Amino acid sequence: MANGLQPIPELPTDLVIQMDDLSAWVSKTTIRTQKSYTKASDTLKTFQTMRKAVTSHYKAIKDPLNAARKQVLDMEKTDLHRLQPAEDRLKTLILDYQDRKTAEDNAAAAEAIATAHATGHPLTPQVASIAVPDGQHTRTYTRVVVVDFAALVQSVAKGETPIDALEPNQGYLNKLVAQTGASLFAVPGCTVEQHRTVVTR
Repeated sequence: MANGLQPIPELPTDLVIQMDDLSAWVSKTTIRTQKSYTKASDTLKTFQTMRKAVTSHYKAIKDPLNAARKQVLDMEKTDLHRLQPAEDRLKTLILDYQDRKTAEDNAAAAEAIATAHATGHPLTPQVASIAVPDGQHTRTYTRVVVVDFAALVQSVAKGETPIDALEPNQGYLNKLVAQTGASLFAVPGCTVEQHRTVVTR
């Protein structure tokens, strides 16, 4: 193939035919008797077996790809990490130098203004003492660090901060309801939804 990858093996033909035939049967079937109920249950078991077969088929394809991807990502991370300390030091040195020069320029400008006022002489134009290379500029990134989560929650509760500042921990809530049971679960602002499904063995 043009991208260097081997052709991806498709599902076995007999499995594809079985999937399509049973799907067509399901689209027309109804359950009105014990016999049709049992047939539907047996067919569901077949579908869930086919689902496992599909998952197994693609797992065999994905596992080596995922392993290779992880190896590539780990190598990239290691090599980027080698650059980080020196790159960070250079940025710190450059920013410190720029800050010093800016402070010196501001002090010189203030002194020039004071001298002009005191002597009545025209203000001498000031020239920046640092020449920033073409293509280089300073960018400021801003992010919020939550240092008191309880205070943030209280602020939202009082309407001082939009509720979007908080995000429910769905994983924790699901774990909590699994521990307490749906009938005993009691967390303000939450309700329990249950979705029934059918599982075969």
